[in-house]
Amino acid sequence: GGGGTDAAELYAMAGEYGRVLEVVNRELAVRVDSFENGVEDQQRLFWKGAAHNFAEKHLKHGRTHVVESLEREDNLKAGQTFELLMNLTAFFDKFRAGDFGGSWTILDSLGLLPKTAGEVSNCEQLFFTLDKVARDIMGRVVVAGMECLFNLHASLKQSHPRPGQQPAQGGGGGGQALQEQAGVDADKAMRDIRERGKLIVTYAGLLHGSLGGEVNKLIAKIEAYMM
Repeated sequence: GGGGTDAAELYAMAGEYGRVLEVVNRELAVRVDSFENGVEDQQRLFWKGAAHNFAEKHLKHGRTHVVESLEREDNLKAGQTFELLMNLTAFFDKFRAGDFGGSWTILDSLGLLPKTAGEVSNCEQLFFTLDKVARDIMGRVVVAGMECLFNLHASLKQSHPRPGQQPAQGGGGGGQALQEQAGVDADKAMRDIRERGKLIVTYAGLLHGSLGGEVNKLIAKIEAYMM
């Protein structure tokens, strides 16, 4: 962390904000999921704080001198990567806190993973346009995304009977009808989740091992459990 901090300060003093963001991006990316037994790593906490401070000071107020500096340096990509990493940091914050709905909502809004069969090849192409620091962590993002879907699916399965099954609590005719409708809605939601899982597995397969390690095997296994 120390070397990164010094470099970031020197670049900031020189007004080279693209270089500042490159340092912050690199430090944030390698710690995007740095938790030990659910507790956030101190270095992650430090760089997340530094990133938030930078965003508040330099990027929250429309077209700033930093944006102009990035354009001059022909390095707008550093700004885009910074924004992506801030969002992925927030995604992992919620994921590690067990908020699978909240974390999935953030990830889903980033457009990294396909929502329909028609988006699979677009997402594949998008992967190769990402900055290397973002590409290097996409394996972890994809696995965590699949774990979110698995947990959302398991939660629905547990709390709603499938159509035709005995409702958990009989509450008279009207109550039963409502419960059955809830069961139908939950069944559709579970189908949608399984479909998204399938699309992610297809997308990862197209990347031919670019996600690293055992990612493809792992997500195929998670998908198989969503029955």
